[in-house]
Amino acid sequence: MNPSMGEPKSLVPRVVREVTIGHALFSTKDPEEWKSRFEELGKLCAEVWHDDLPERDRAWAAAHRESFGKWVDDGPPERAR
Repeated sequence: MNPSMGEPKSLVPRVVREVTIGHALFSTKDPEEWKSRFEELGKLCAEVWHDDLPERDRAWAAAHRESFGKWVDDGPPERAR
C-alpha cells in the first residue's frame, strides 16, 4: 500500500466478502442468483478500485472515463464527484 494514500482499509473483510460471493456463484445453478452475485462482486471491485487507487491513476481514469463509458454505465462514486 502506498503510505501517501492514508490508512488503507482492512483487507480481511474484503477477502471474506469475495470468498463468500465466489462460493455462492459456484454453488447455484440459478441465473438470477448469478446475476445478483456478479453485481455484488462488481460493487466490491469498484469499492477496492476507488479506495486503493493511487492519485496519478485516478487522474488517468478520469481522463479516459468517456472512452470507456461504453463498458461502464455509471459514474464515479458520490464522494469522488
